[in-house]
Amino acid sequence: MRKMILLILAGMLCLPLKANNPSQGSNELVWCGIDYTLVKFIGSADQFSDLPKIQSYYFRAWNEIIQAEAGKYDLNKAFSVATVHYNMENTILRSQERDMSGIIQFDPYTIDEEQVKGIVMLNTDPSADMVGAMLVMETLNKIEEESTMWLAVFNLASGEILYMRKYSGAVGGFGFRNYYARCHYNVIKNLKMTPRNP
Repeated sequence: MRKMILLILAGMLCLPLKANNPSQGSNELVWCGIDYTLVKFIGSADQFSDLPKIQSYYFRAWNEIIQAEAGKYDLNKAFSVATVHYNMENTILRSQERDMSGIIQFDPYTIDEEQVKGIVMLNTDPSADMVGAMLVMETLNKIEEESTMWLAVFNLASGEILYMRKYSGAVGGFGFRNYYARCHYNVIKNLKMTPRNP
């Protein structure tokens, strides 16, 4: 298996987890989930053979495992916050409603920052004076045995991007769910975000 490539400077990232309101504290985060509306599967059709199940079950399962196994997928530690609020349902439903035709390919595939910003804007809430964070998946790559994704941290009220970066994480494990859930775990466990003091 190709060794995991993490496109991060672990331990060196200093992220101000604050929105524009100077009175807002930086000790809470809203996790908006893992978005699959732009993802491509890199490999052969037999490696992603059950597209209906991926759409109806795995897009939800890969999101829900983050909350169900919060001690393993430690967002509090990754973002250096005391409280994480989970608000993933809209992201899950959008992912489940995507058009699955043409989702499998062999050619390289990328998405850009503007596309990520478009996904972020779908998660804004003008009444929420908090910071949100989410992963926007780019690829699930069976050939390279890794997945690529964008991390976006943003002002929930306005959609202003506070931090955005592309990451890569190795896949692995027993069973289809765990095999691709591993890439999210590998990225999250290596995040070293330090919020600015209020």
